Amino acid sequence: GTGPTAMVDLRYEGHGVLISSEWIVTVAHTVFGNYQGNSINVGGKDYEIAYVIRHPDYHKIDPSVFVGDAAPSQALLRANHDIALIKLTQPVTCVKPMSLYTGKAEIGQTVSIYGKGTSGNGQTGQTAYGRGQLRRAKNRIDRTSEQWISYTFDQGENALPLEGIQGGGDSGGPALLKVDGMDQLIGLSSWISYDGDMGDFQAGVYGLSANLVRLNYYSDWIGDIQSLPTSALQAQHYRAEPAEQ
Repeated sequence: GTGPTAMVDLRYEGHGVLISSEWIVTVAHTVFGNYQGNSINVGGKDYEIAYVIRHPDYHKIDPSVFVGDAAPSQALLRANHDIALIKLTQPVTCVKPMSLYTGKAEIGQTVSIYGKGTSGNGQTGQTAYGRGQLRRAKNRIDRTSEQWISYTFDQGENALPLEGIQGGGDSGGPALLKVDGMDQLIGLSSWISYDGDMGDFQAGVYGLSANLVRLNYYSDWIGDIQSLPTSALQAQHYRAEPAEQ
């Protein structure tokens, strides 16, 4: 099936979502390499990227912490602010932007999660890698904290018919909630909770919990950035470090 038309594929991996005619929201950790001046496809048409603004409290986590006990890397992930905005040079006219969920009643809600990342199943975990076909899963929000909403990959009688969890390459993919029959953007796939030794970590297996960027937590920041003059956007624009290009 087709996903939400406001969902976009980012340049290298992961996704974003069009939230106004000139702005895409995504997770900061999936924006690397040089974006400015390059194009991004929205609704079948290419648009040029003007600026990328990563949240000021986003920190790139050094890969060296993802070894041994998971607790230190989990603490860094939990404390992070994994959100970025992409400004286009021209407004998108062919696609209706996705409206943001502004409520606070996430717990117990069923969301639809979209992505084109790795696939597999809950017994064996991830098996197929690379950007594949669009997939959709459903899950039930069971926890919230300040900047995160979370869900657990259940099996058996606790599972929904399309129960699933985000995989590698799904970062920034939308979690949508139906409100009065209309989809609203409630979160973006960001990271997986894990307790134990990183050497034993298996992605995509039952029992894992996934954490979505809680967009209502960032609504003020998003609005503030969208209202900035161009000169201020230029000053905040993310520039790829040479090592990342």
